[in-house]
Amino acid sequence: GRQSTTAIENEFLRVSFKRGTLDIYDKQTRRTYTGLNVIEDEADRGDAWDFSEPWLKNPVLRSSDFSAVCRLAESGPVRTTLEITTTMRVPKRLNGERRSVEKVDLVLVAKVSLSRGARRADVSLTFDNQACDHRLRVKCPTGLQSETVLSQGHFGILEKPIRNPDEGKTGWSQPPPTTFHFREWVAVEDGRHGLAVACRGLYEYESRAGRKGVDLYITLQRGYGR
Repeated sequence: GRQSTTAIENEFLRVSFKRGTLDIYDKQTRRTYTGLNVIEDEADRGDAWDFSEPWLKNPVLRSSDFSAVCRLAESGPVRTTLEITTTMRVPKRLNGERRSVEKVDLVLVAKVSLSRGARRADVSLTFDNQACDHRLRVKCPTGLQSETVLSQGHFGILEKPIRNPDEGKTGWSQPPPTTFHFREWVAVEDGRHGLAVACRGLYEYESRAGRKGVDLYITLQRGYGR
């Protein structure tokens, strides 16, 4: 079953596992970032160029809605690590415009580490994908109000609006994508506080204006059948 609260901390941060998500408390700014590191699974009928939703609406599945087990995997003078194991049940494929009734296990293993003297939380995620026609993303609600998002590009820092200004206005049968590329990090700041997500080997993000601030989504994997 789900363990309600497990936490690790260093000089700067405290990371807590609560209800299937991560909370990060910054001891210097006294600000808490909540609901982080949720894995979302949704149907994808796109191709190698971009994501495409089926015409029929299919529900988005979230790791926080499934049981998770959290344990202290490492505790030493230099680093402490939580290991969180979540088993999601996801549809195996698309049948036309609907996801299949047949489901498979998607086992997620996240290792969350805090190192001595570091003002960041390190997260590694492993999974064995057995499903088709779907997209996996990690969602990080920032809780910050902003009209733009910052990201590292090839030759400098890029600033883009939260929503694609041309969305739905082109007259094309396929709307323009709402995802953008980034090099190593993407961030949101409101002039006083900021939250950045830095990645290795992941290059696509989306930003949305959520109920409590800007939500960041990082694409982990796409599996498409055509």
